[in-house]
Amino acid sequence: MNKRLNASGFTLIELMIVVAVIGILAAIAMPSYSEYVARGKRAEARAEVLKAEGWLERYFTENNRYSDTPTSTVNAAFSSRFGAVPATGGANYNITLAVASATYTISATPEGSMAGDTCGSYSKTNTGSLAASGSGSDPKKCFK
Repeated sequence: MNKRLNASGFTLIELMIVVAVIGILAAIAMPSYSEYVARGKRAEARAEVLKAEGWLERYFTENNRYSDTPTSTVNAAFSSRFGAVPATGGANYNITLAVASATYTISATPEGSMAGDTCGSYSKTNTGSLAASGSGSDPKKCFK
């Protein structure tokens, strides 16, 4: 009398196939996820630059110039409102201002987790011209 027990469970081959499929999916998904997160951080920096631009334009409307003196209090006021992005936690971008009486340039420089970003820094002037400094340096594609 040969009674055969029905064994249930997974074979080693089935388990190895599942692990291989998970590995392939992870290899594809991780770079896409990382780029998605970086795009979000770039968009946050761009939004902060646009906010700073609005603040400077309001100042210009009231004073007919972007700067009040060579050692401008505008820079101090700017630094207190805009600086690191995000404002709390680890900074991903540092927002800076170069200002003269009739011109300005606002720059977002990557730091922290974004320091090695291919898009590099983002700049906007009072004329609306955009610039990016990284290897993927089209500002309209990088910072959208």
